[in-house]
Amino acid sequence: MSRKKWLIPGIIGIVVCFCIVPAVSLAIYLFRPALLNPFMPVYDYKIVPSVYAGYMRHTLALGNQTYESDYTEYGLTSPGNDRQIGQTSQGARLYHIYGQDNFFVLYDFMSPVAVFRDSRQPAFDLGTAGVTDMLLAPLGLGPQKSTNDPRIIQDVISTLTDRAPAAADTGGSLDKYCLYLSGGKLIGMQYCVGMYMDKAGQVLLARDTVSKELFQASPLVSGWAKSP
Repeated sequence: MSRKKWLIPGIIGIVVCFCIVPAVSLAIYLFRPALLNPFMPVYDYKIVPSVYAGYMRHTLALGNQTYESDYTEYGLTSPGNDRQIGQTSQGARLYHIYGQDNFFVLYDFMSPVAVFRDSRQPAFDLGTAGVTDMLLAPLGLGPQKSTNDPRIIQDVISTLTDRAPAAADTGGSLDKYCLYLSGGKLIGMQYCVGMYMDKAGQVLLARDTVSKELFQASPLVSGWAKSP
């Protein structure tokens, strides 16, 4: 075949690459949810700064239905093991949380983005959650331990809900942990309380792993946290 005959298919191929491929890519981007599940409602997903410093407010809206995730929901996590009820235009999937009427979890691929509540319902209240179990886990690799001692669990919760933050001198680096609270009203969910230990053995608590307000842990909680 002559060079001229090879040239024409080559030009056609270039035109296809520069015209058709971008068009198909754009269609996939714009209509990805419909392609993934054409029968699933598509929620309008927005993220804006929260009125609480250091937090972002996530909202999902469809008609007159709105779900939100803000300061009070930040510590909540869920495996999203119930039915899918919606999706976003970015391709994230919204799941109803097993055992909950008003809480939902948004997943992007395999990772949870945030737990949302029906905006018509009261904000999550850790003080009335009826927590029965607590797991101490490092934010990273390391040993874990758990307790269902109501004295220790209630001490953690009352420290965060009834006491004033401490003006703690952390003295530099901190070992970071999460206290996963579960049980009671936390069906299908866990709540992650921030726990920090400094080199001097001081133990501090935070409402979640973003909050900059630190609370001095009681001797009871400190002793449990530092015990083998």
